[in-house]
Amino acid sequence: MAFGLGNTDGYRELNVPVNYVHTFGDLSLGLGYTFYYVFPNDAQFFANELNASAAYNIDLGFMSLTPSATYFFNLGPDSDTGYGSVPVASSYLDLRVAGSIPVIGEVVSVDPWVAFGLNFDYNTEPSSTGLTPFSGANNLEFGVSVPWQVNDVITLSGYVAYSVAFEELWGTTQPNTFWGGGKVAFAF
Repeated sequence: MAFGLGNTDGYRELNVPVNYVHTFGDLSLGLGYTFYYVFPNDAQFFANELNASAAYNIDLGFMSLTPSATYFFNLGPDSDTGYGSVPVASSYLDLRVAGSIPVIGEVVSVDPWVAFGLNFDYNTEPSSTGLTPFSGANNLEFGVSVPWQVNDVITLSGYVAYSVAFEELWGTTQPNTFWGGGKVAFAF
């Protein structure tokens, strides 16, 4: 669940991801599905997406760095239907470098990240005819999470982030937005 400071009522988004990741040494490859429920300014939109990811873990001893790339592809519903959040077959690419600094053994860590997003008709920009999809640089993001590994299966974490959006999301968010949330991850 994520919350953003908006121009009016704000931006809220619930993400329900299901991912499969296989690790080959320090290389991880993944495939996944995400259901999005987006409700900016009391409107309601949905999206169903597939994703593919690759990451490589670099152990520096006192911390680890993980560069990664994740490609997201929207299956629908289409934004023209009135309840789809983005156009069908639109996509975006997230290029990221994440760190992990252990604080209490392997139980609690501080995990900063920086990311750059590329948009392929996924988000919109203001135009003379309203909001139109665009392709190109989307945002630069900085954040930190604090994961707590409850046991071998469950991890809880809270996070805060700052995003420099090159365009407003559907005309509802500020170009520079703080946001945050929490998540529960189950790994088996």
